[in-house]
Amino acid sequence: MRPKLCLLIVLALGAGCATAPALPKVAANAPPDQAIQVTGNAQIEEIEKDLEPCVEAARATLPDAMARFQKGLPKGQVFSVTVRLRDEARHFEQAYVAVDRIQNGRVEGRIWTELQLVRNYHAGQAIVLPESEVLDWTISRPDGTEEGNLLGNHLESGAPCTKPAGK
Repeated sequence: MRPKLCLLIVLALGAGCATAPALPKVAANAPPDQAIQVTGNAQIEEIEKDLEPCVEAARATLPDAMARFQKGLPKGQVFSVTVRLRDEARHFEQAYVAVDRIQNGRVEGRIWTELQLVRNYHAGQAIVLPESEVLDWTISRPDGTEEGNLLGNHLESGAPCTKPAGK
């Protein structure tokens, strides 16, 4: 019997994300984390199809967001990326990674999500990923607002994600 695939998606950055002292903090009024669990291949395929335009739009704007990060964001702003982490049991979970450095096509940072499903990762853990694994990006501001986070905004509120023009 083939094991069921499971997917847990964290929808938006929130005060509960940063538990390790070394991780950046977001404003108290930042959108709270909301996790949804999706099980079974049919549900996973449905949600992945729904998210395709969001991922495409986020990836189209990722180079500009990364360039802004590398030039230096204003004080108090935090750049994070959304990635999918997998474990040996074939579970996967979307997580935020607080970015420390981008270099040679790789994103270096620390997991910024309290993981619920995958077991071989934990909040605060250093991680290095190829840029190609980035699904979305977010810039969190000290006033609680954010830029990017197309996946979270879409899943939380149904905000439309349209494919970039010309794609």
